[in-house]
Amino acid sequence: KETMLRHFDGLIEKSHSIDPGILGFAKSERARLLKSIDNLEKKLIRAEKKKHSDSLKRISTIRSKFLPGGILRERNENFLHWYLRYGEEFLDMLLEMSDPLEPKVKVVKI
Repeated sequence: KETMLRHFDGLIEKSHSIDPGILGFAKSERARLLKSIDNLEKKLIRAEKKKHSDSLKRISTIRSKFLPGGILRERNENFLHWYLRYGEEFLDMLLEMSDPLEPKVKVVKI
């Protein structure tokens, strides 16, 4: 923005030395250019905010699926619910996947 205005000011000085009557027109064009730049900046800021807002909404949706109520699902849903639904196969699958010495959280897709 500043660079463009410096160049435009140089054009205004040059035009004034060529034809002093053009000075008023050149200054009004400078004001119009400044207004156009400001409008473009405002539109870019709005677009950037919308882009970030959409990303935050997607992140929030994903987070709410993985952390219902803001806590891990294991703290929210009981093992018994899944055991009654899938039977002993569910328990066998969990035992097969588990490694008590590995300090990581595992995601189990059912």
